[in-house]
Amino acid sequence: MRSGDSALLRSGLSHYSRTSLGGGATAARRFGLAAQAGGALFGLLTGGGQPDTEPPLDLEGLVGGSVDEAIEAIVDVLAAGGAQDEQAIRDGMSDALSQCLASYEEFDAGVLSEDTLAELFQGYITEEIVIRVHLDSGDAFVKSDDPVRCVEAENELRDYVRSVVDVVAGTRLRTDLSELDAAGFEGLLTDVFREVIDEFGSYE
Repeated sequence: MRSGDSALLRSGLSHYSRTSLGGGATAARRFGLAAQAGGALFGLLTGGGQPDTEPPLDLEGLVGGSVDEAIEAIVDVLAAGGAQDEQAIRDGMSDALSQCLASYEEFDAGVLSEDTLAELFQGYITEEIVIRVHLDSGDAFVKSDDPVRCVEAENELRDYVRSVVDVVAGTRLRTDLSELDAAGFEGLLTDVFREVIDEFGSYE
C-alpha cells in the first residue's frame, strides 16, 4: 500500500474487517483473550481484582523498582504461554505499558492517574489490533521496496487505528471507571474491539 494514501488504507481495513475478521461480532470473539488480559491488567493496576495465577503476582513488591522489570513481570503473568495469540498479547501489552510509563523512573501503580490509564488502554487496544492485522494479512498494509516508506506506512496504519479507537472509546476510557472491576472492564474492552472493527467495515 502506498504511503500517504489514506483512502486506500481505509478501504483496505474495511475489506479486512468484513472478510478476514467477519465483522465486529466475530472479531470480538477473536479478540477475546486480549480483552480478558486487558481486564486482568486493569484489575491489577487499579485494585479491581488480582489475576488468578500461581504463584500470584506481588505488585507491591514491584513498587520502587525498574519500570522495565515491572512490565516484564506483569506481562509474564498476564500473557503466559507461547501460542500466537498469547505472543500477540505479550507484544501489545508490553508496547503499550512501555510507551505509557516511559516518563516514570520507578514503577508505582498507585500513582497512575485516570488519564494515564486511559492512554494506556487506548494504546493497548491499538497495538492489539495492529498486531492482528499483521498476523492476518502479512505485509499487505506496509508493503514497499523502500524501507522508509515501510516505516511511514506502519506509522500511518497505527495512527489511523488509534484515531478510530479514540473516537469509539476515548470518552468511555476517560469517564469514572472506579465502579468497574476486572470483569467489567473486560466487557468494556470486548465492546470496544467490536465497535472499532465495525467502524472499519463501515467505510465504502
